[in-house]
Amino acid sequence: MSAQPLEGRLGYVEGALGQIGDRLNGIDARIDHLDASINARIDHLDASINARIDRLDSKIDRNLHVTVGWMIALVTALGAFLHFVH
Repeated sequence: MSAQPLEGRLGYVEGALGQIGDRLNGIDARIDHLDASINARIDHLDASINARIDRLDSKIDRNLHVTVGWMIALVTALGAFLHFVH
């Protein structure tokens, strides 16, 4: 048998388990903080990407309108030219 009494060994095990529990709680709190930080960064990136996509979409719309306007102007000019030539 061991030289230490049973209560002493059980007290040591209980103390060790308490320390393990405290460390696990600390790790859990750090993981929660890290999770919140990552989520905040992802939300910021999402907003930034959405803003860039919106700006790009408006540029594409503007360029499409300009291109269609030029096409209409050129077709009209070509029609007028062909009308006067014949």
